[in-house]
Amino acid sequence: MLAALIKKCCITQGENGHFITQTGLLAIGREVINQVVEKTKTEPKQTSKQVTILTMLRQGTTIKALMETTSWQRHSVYGCMANLKKKQELSILSEKNKDGERVYRIAEQC
Repeated sequence: MLAALIKKCCITQGENGHFITQTGLLAIGREVINQVVEKTKTEPKQTSKQVTILTMLRQGTTIKALMETTSWQRHSVYGCMANLKKKQELSILSEKNKDGERVYRIAEQC
């Protein structure tokens, strides 16, 4: 039951238990409370290679394409993606396309 509510973004799991989200409040007919978010995500510069990588990941891309676009080596691209996962709290999915190439993309957020 909890897994289904988490999947539908009705609740989230925190260190001290489960908490209802704004989506969950709307689902049960309660008024949504606007909360101030203490932790703000830092936005990268608009002209950085990180922005380029973010844009490409939103559409789905290969490591090879990221390397060619940024002129970075493979380990640098992987490092940037690790940074995005940790600091920007993004979930990056990987799957193989019909040609057998691994395609990376940012998972949709709730």
